[in-house]
Amino acid sequence: MNITTFIAQLTEEFDPSWETQTLTPATHFRGLDSWSSMQALVVLARINEEYGVLLTDADLGRCETIQDLFVLVKAYKAASIG
Repeated sequence: MNITTFIAQLTEEFDPSWETQTLTPATHFRGLDSWSSMQALVVLARINEEYGVLLTDADLGRCETIQDLFVLVKAYKAASIG
């Protein structure tokens, strides 16, 4: 699991306008024009599907950047293995 793959997977789930934006670990995803409550549900579902991690809306709410989200998913994934 690496940040580049994580960003690529998130990009697949969003509005096509995201493809023209450069997403980085420092991107504040909730500030993007295409971010919505529906997009939040899509992100949570994709993370569950790809990584077997079931995040809550509260978990997502604690994340400001894509890096924050990546670190959280990675931590939950590590905890479920250990």
